[in-house]
Amino acid sequence: MVAVDGSPDATEAALFAATILPRPSGCRLHLVTVLSEKKDTFDELPLTGADETRCAEEVLSDLQTELESRGVKATTQVVHDDPATEIIAVAQQLDAGLIVVGSRGLSPVERLFLGSVSDRVLWHAPCSVLVCRTAPERGEGELLP
Repeated sequence: MVAVDGSPDATEAALFAATILPRPSGCRLHLVTVLSEKKDTFDELPLTGADETRCAEEVLSDLQTELESRGVKATTQVVHDDPATEIIAVAQQLDAGLIVVGSRGLSPVERLFLGSVSDRVLWHAPCSVLVCRTAPERGEGELLP
């Protein structure tokens, strides 16, 4: 199962799950987006209600098409409520073996005050969780520490 929130990190996590992670034969990726009143998903878009749901469905559909063009079977689902709670609930319903989430790279202070969906999923998920981080932007020839 891959949690997708419209961010580049989530898209990278889905592509990682589809192309890098080994999967059992016949395994299908389930892409899920959780829309919440707190607007932590698709927050850069001025959408409400049905428009936000339609946008989320389009993002998932585009990602599903991309994955299927790479030979990976995928299903999609949009749910509404608290993101961490719903990601965990969907994983339980699917009897998922792994949850893949992207990391928005919150600072320790932001994580302390805002919380982190990926942190909450890590602590409460019924299965293993993989948090994918995108590489930090760096200049040409610059090495990671």
